[in-house]
Amino acid sequence: MLQELRILLQGAQILTAFLIVLPFNQGFDKKRRPRESGQLVK
Repeated sequence: MLQELRILLQGAQILTAFLIVLPFNQGFDKKRRPRESGQLVK
């Protein structure tokens, strides 16, 4: 029983870390894309 809980807790930590990091990654992508497209236009 304890081993199952440990596995579930590790999975939950990974999932929450992924969900926390995901919006930041999307924000960085939005900031990078206009610069790249601006360089391509020039």
